[in-house]
Amino acid sequence: MSTSLFWKIVSMTSSFTMAALTISRLDTDLLHAAAKTDEVIAANRFSLDASQSTLAVYL
Repeated sequence: MSTSLFWKIVSMTSSFTMAALTISRLDTDLLHAAAKTDEVIAANRFSLDASQSTLAVYL
């Protein structure tokens, strides 16, 4: 009986660990996506500023 209980506890612990690792990976993926989004926004702002400067020269 105690051996069966031991393996149930090990199984549950393993499941919780895998769930925690999955959540951690999702958090990391979200952080990378957010950083990439910030890079794209910054590049678009730079492009917009350059376009406005070019337009000002033509006007």
